[in-house]
Amino acid sequence: MLAGTGALVVGVAFTLLALAVRPTAVFFAGPALSGVGSASSLQRGIRTVVPGSPRMSGAGAVLLFAVAYLGLGVPAVAADILVVHGPGLIGATEVLRRRTDSAGGPRRAGAPSRGTEGKRS
Repeated sequence: MLAGTGALVVGVAFTLLALAVRPTAVFFAGPALSGVGSASSLQRGIRTVVPGSPRMSGAGAVLLFAVAYLGLGVPAVAADILVVHGPGLIGATEVLRRRTDSAGGPRRAGAPSRGTEGKRS
């Protein structure tokens, strides 16, 4: 699992590096490496949890991992669609931020509390 996590971190670093220096090969290598690391970590997690589960709940453990994986993947695909076919990168960030804020998601450090945006003290 450590190797998968390491590949994920190195892949993200490659992607950020590619944004700075702009070589296309590095830009595509970064997400590919991140995907390999993510899949490796997920597989190791399943191999760790399922054998220790009671016989009938092994499928439930796999389902939990599948739901968690979709929980990470679906927002990424939605963001991609917004960037390519919607308002672009900045607009997609704003759309997803508003959706997260309205759903009670995590707040940024130093952000005003809910319902106080635009109000003066």
